[in-house]
Amino acid sequence: LAAKHEYELPAGQELIALGAANVIGSMFSCYPVTGSFSRSAVNNSTGAQTQLSGLITSLVMLMTLGFLTPLFYYLPKFVL
Repeated sequence: LAAKHEYELPAGQELIALGAANVIGSMFSCYPVTGSFSRSAVNNSTGAQTQLSGLITSLVMLMTLGFLTPLFYYLPKFVL
């Protein structure tokens, strides 16, 4: 994505950030974090310009969990 939009990105910056997040998270029993390239690719393909798209995505997910969870009750667990 950096090459497509013509900006410079240090090669190890994301790896250092992910490693630091995992090391610090391990001290607090957190889940390990991974890269977000797929989310970045979806945001890029839909034309998102700011990080507001992440906030909107999280609000839609929370509303789905809050209001549509009863509809998921009858689904087999392997579907979820």
